[in-house]
Amino acid sequence: MTENHESNSQEEHHVFIKPKSIFQSTLSFPQKVAMLSNLSTSYNVTNISLVLPLLSIIYPLDNPDSPKALELESLLASSLLLGMMTGQLLGGALGDLVGRQLAMCIVMGLQVFGSLGCVFFISNTEDSLEIRENLIVWRLILGIGAGGVYPLAALLSAEQSDLEEVEQFQLVENESNESELELASFESDYNDDSTPQIADKSHPTNTTCNQQDTSHADRLNEQRIIAHEIYKSKMIALTFSTQGIGFIIVPIITWIVVSIWGEEADITWRIILGLGSVPGLIIIIAFLRSSYHKSKLHRNKSSEETTIPSLNCLSAQEEEEDDTQKDLQAPLSPLDERCEQHHNNEPMSTSSSTNQSSSHPNQINKTSILKAIRSENNLCTKLLGTAMTWFLFDVLFYGNTLFQPVVMEAAFGEPSDAEYLIQELAKNSAILISLALPGYFVSIYQLNYQTPRFIQSQGFFCMFLLYISIGSFWDYVSLHPLLLLSLYGGTFFFANYGPNATTFMLPSTTFEQVQSRSTLNGIAAASGKFGALIGASLFAPLVDIYGPGMVMILCGCVSLVGFLLTRLFLKSKTALSGNNCCFPKRRESILQNAPLPAAEIV
Repeated sequence: MTENHESNSQEEHHVFIKPKSIFQSTLSFPQKVAMLSNLSTSYNVTNISLVLPLLSIIYPLDNPDSPKALELESLLASSLLLGMMTGQLLGGALGDLVGRQLAMCIVMGLQVFGSLGCVFFISNTEDSLEIRENLIVWRLILGIGAGGVYPLAALLSAEQSDLEEVEQFQLVENESNESELELASFESDYNDDSTPQIADKSHPTNTTCNQQDTSHADRLNEQRIIAHEIYKSKMIALTFSTQGIGFIIVPIITWIVVSIWGEEADITWRIILGLGSVPGLIIIIAFLRSSYHKSKLHRNKSSEETTIPSLNCLSAQEEEEDDTQKDLQAPLSPLDERCEQHHNNEPMSTSSSTNQSSSHPNQINKTSILKAIRSENNLCTKLLGTAMTWFLFDVLFYGNTLFQPVVMEAAFGEPSDAEYLIQELAKNSAILISLALPGYFVSIYQLNYQTPRFIQSQGFFCMFLLYISIGSFWDYVSLHPLLLLSLYGGTFFFANYGPNATTFMLPSTTFEQVQSRSTLNGIAAASGKFGALIGASLFAPLVDIYGPGMVMILCGCVSLVGFLLTRLFLKSKTALSGNNCCFPKRRESILQNAPLPAAEIV
């Protein structure tokens, strides 16, 4: 009897749950919208870096060193960032007020309007100053739309993953213990427990079969929750990875357009800016078609219900009562209750403190959003862990974008032929971006084994080491282009396989209150763009005053502060808090405090 019991226990522990691969999943409509909108935003943000050199060739300023000309160049570079700060706050609030998808449609409409305005509403090509003044206005509008995408895209991916929770797992029967040990490694990472939770199979247990069955079921349930969190993080990272695609598309399109029409053709910069409207147009058309089909199905369903004979209605009602009696005999689990409430369009609550204030997202008002923000647990700590680290990272990221020409000149030298200046710039930009591009996809893969907190910590720390190395040995490194390019490209790689991905990801999974999640996400994103504005404003003067080496050392210090803030104020797994309590209670708490994204229903 004991031998049979031991063999059954061993067979049970050979079955475990792991997160389903994102490549085995069919992307939902909200996920596609999130990915395409993020690609559009990254393209529209970076295309100005190659358009400005084109404008200086096509429409040169009479006196480029005059105060007005310098002011216009500065405003043209920073107007988008100012618009993005505004858009992140507005887009986040709109996501809580009108729903995520409708808010996304609104901000993408602003992107389309701003992109097309740059192309069609700047007609006076005789006044170089006026062209730049008009571009400042249209880029500001474009920035509002681009900024609104940040909180909405992350939330669409995160909350859609919650809706698809049943499809994210697969039972795996392994022939050895290697996969189970691998699972235990990320269980301990997510639970802040240094001891892998693997049952000792070498010694017989004295518990009954029922107790072991319950323990094994609890273990599978815990694995299911961990697998869900991993899958959700990977879907958000997949959305963010389209940023890298948008970055690499800019120099490719610039090179093609300039090769066809030349650097002095007026149509070149208009095409480069105008193509930024294409993803937004696709999203808006798809949203309108989806809304039309939903309304059509609703009308057909309503007409069918009104034409059902009364006899059939009575029999259907009796069948429903019988089904209800059966359901009463088998109570629903918390997860099934959430799914049923979603299908019935019932409001979900985030915690006991917000049960009374929960409502349909389209009925959420300003009062309930403010109340939800006040009821957010550890709000200051969460903002320090998300908003402040995003602020520090964008200081580095956008500041180094302006510093990039200095490094590129040191690595590649000045273009040999002035006739092909823009093509050389586009080619060099593509090379530098391609060094950083793998970081996006490495972060997606590593989320199987590492928490977002760990990825952000190691990213900041590796950037600290690289920046300090470049700055300390700048005189030597600048004489060896391949070494300089490798080290500087490494900072972008560990930015993407690090805080660039996780600062986008963590706000959508850290804040618990569904009524204010989008607003708080927007605040975190806006703090990042405030850091970008500071970095873009300070880096050029600092390079002139202290030199590139000292600026690199300063970047290393900022990275170290970001590392410390991540370790101090971010939890490795907010949903699996309270590790000292028994798992069934923790699971019930998790399912009740991780509400279905009601704001997804537009």
